[in-house]
Amino acid sequence: MTASNAPSFIIALRLFQVLSSNAGLCAIDLQKFGIFVIFLVFLIGVIASRYIFQNNTLSLEFYEIGFVGIIFLTFITLLTFVVSADDHEQPKFEGLLSSEVFALDGGMELYVEKRATCNAGTTPKHFHPAAGTLVYVLDGVSQSKSTGEWKNYTTGEYWYEPTDWVHGGEADAPDLGDACTELLVVRVVDKGKKHTVFVE
Repeated sequence: MTASNAPSFIIALRLFQVLSSNAGLCAIDLQKFGIFVIFLVFLIGVIASRYIFQNNTLSLEFYEIGFVGIIFLTFITLLTFVVSADDHEQPKFEGLLSSEVFALDGGMELYVEKRATCNAGTTPKHFHPAAGTLVYVLDGVSQSKSTGEWKNYTTGEYWYEPTDWVHGGEADAPDLGDACTELLVVRVVDKGKKHTVFVE
């Protein structure tokens, strides 16, 4: 690798580290990873074109054609990725009103969320890689299977969800009809890690 190309490689490596720092290599956000791949393809093309031109292995006309081709390829790749991202929208929780994060000692973070829904049905299938999750019913009625069987919770009641407990999307979930609920969700998570992972 030449000295002129070294800074470009360092920039690409640093970008990858930033994009993957919050999720880890096993759970890189698809959109961030796609942006990184597009950037890397473009960077490699530019470096290769510069090397070929500087060493006079191709004429200026070939260099210009190749550079335009790289830009066109990058554009097509980006367009394909955007269309693909629209077709694979990430699941989410309905009715999120607010979300706050508080720093704790020991490299931990406290997440506090407030949600309000009516006739929402079950949540998408997911789990929380957290130290634990407490769900408190501020108003209305909700339900959970955290104890092993379905149970309704009303205003002033709460339930606890253990670490990595997979739930949501259950076929046997009771129908609460048009019932509305307002929830306060509190969980403790290792700093820098996702507090929720959705399961396909």
